[in-house]
Amino acid sequence: MKKLLLFLSLCVAAWGQINPGPGGTGGSPTGAAGGALTGTYPNPTLAQTGVAFGTPASMIGTNITGIPYTGIANFPTLTQVGVTRPVVSLSNAGTGGSTDYVYCVTAKDANLYTITWCPTVTQGNATLSVSNYNIITVAAWSVVAPNIAPTGACDVYRVTGGATQGKIGTISNCSAGGVLNDTGLAGDSASPPLDTSGAIRTGEATQQLSGYTLYTGNASLSFTPGILSGDKAGAVDKQYTHNAIFGAGTFSNSGITAIGYSLTATAHTCSVLGYGSSCTGDGGTSLGFTNSTGANDTAVGNLNTASGGRAIAIGTGSTASSGDAIAIGSQGTASAFTYSIAIGREAVATDFYQFIAGSTKIHNFYAGFDGTNATATIHSGASKVDVAVHVADLATCNNGNKGLVQRVDDATVATPGSTATGSGTYTINVQCIFNSSGSVYTWIID
Repeated sequence: MKKLLLFLSLCVAAWGQINPGPGGTGGSPTGAAGGALTGTYPNPTLAQTGVAFGTPASMIGTNITGIPYTGIANFPTLTQVGVTRPVVSLSNAGTGGSTDYVYCVTAKDANLYTITWCPTVTQGNATLSVSNYNIITVAAWSVVAPNIAPTGACDVYRVTGGATQGKIGTISNCSAGGVLNDTGLAGDSASPPLDTSGAIRTGEATQQLSGYTLYTGNASLSFTPGILSGDKAGAVDKQYTHNAIFGAGTFSNSGITAIGYSLTATAHTCSVLGYGSSCTGDGGTSLGFTNSTGANDTAVGNLNTASGGRAIAIGTGSTASSGDAIAIGSQGTASAFTYSIAIGREAVATDFYQFIAGSTKIHNFYAGFDGTNATATIHSGASKVDVAVHVADLATCNNGNKGLVQRVDDATVATPGSTATGSGTYTINVQCIFNSSGSVYTWIID
């Protein structure tokens, strides 16, 4: 045994000479520790990571089966990001007026996030001066998580009113708030920067968000491309209410619903959807690339026009241009007179109470589930109308129907002059005749 222990000790000593330790001499490292370690070698300690050593776990909730789960109660505080909105108020000094002024206040935080805030429009003197001026007041910022206060100065832009527009000044300590008096300050023609905060807030008049303007106010919501100032965001004047607008165009009344681009809605309760749609009559509806111009007109499709009041144009290139006119199809026209109806390609109805169905390309109109089994056939370009019925379904043959010719599809005989009876196989015309001898009215084979 002693020989074995001696042998092992010699092996360990030899290994130390062959494979030295980290210091190159076979000993422990020395000097100051780094990275996640503090202190000095050979006995450094692990730096704390935000949770105190020995902190007990605590129950922070239960899963869907009711089993509790635990976690550490004191994680380190996370960095808050995003600038909250400023509280901006506008007022006048000296003699006021009725000229609209809109101002935007912009701020940045330490992470370079930007908010651009354009509060409600104010009215002031047409010519601003040291005696008659507008006051832009930014209150000290009240920060609510996850937002943080801005750093540096606030920039103030005048985007509506005044001799020039653009950046007109700064408030030096944006976080603490301050006042800027617009005495006719010169603008530099610059536009307010786009909002990069990523936040959409409700209950605020206007917010510019990465190329879009979000406007809420007067029971309205408008989300429109570009920087459009104050209560006139999306070209909606502050006096109008109850609008829902998602797109771009010209909007100037109340109760408008609009989705799309290059839209026009300038009457009450207009509804426009698509590209280039237009509604200029109260209660009008325009869906697609269409126009509705009269009260309660409806245009659906492409390049349609409905006008005159309660007119309807559906399809492509259709025109309904009189009260209660209806044009359905491609290039149909119902015009000039009230209650005209045109259905079909290039169908034209141009008279009172006129119903036109078909077109130059349609020669027969069938009523039924197919052309072979139709119960009614109308031949285009002729006055002939074929309606086949059973003999039992014929109208009563009397003085009012005397001479009437009707087609039946179940006659038992085909001999002219014979009394018409049903449940047969013949399709043939019958006529209501009067026999003065006995005053008898009878349907006979014609």
